[in-house]
Amino acid sequence: MRCVSPRQLVDWPDVQNPLVLEKLRVLDVGMRPSGGGWKRYPAAESAVPRTPEHPTHTAKRERE
Repeated sequence: MRCVSPRQLVDWPDVQNPLVLEKLRVLDVGMRPSGGGWKRYPAAESAVPRTPEHPTHTAKRERE
């Protein structure tokens, strides 16, 4: 477990891939994804290119 600041907690959704978040929203509490479990769940789709539209968390902080 890692402690984060309130600012990091609020910023977390902004730096996530929207496609992965959408997939996670369909799971209920305690559910495991079918077809390979967590190791294969968001696999290929989880990589978001780091562009100005999708900056890294550090880059976002540097702009502020």
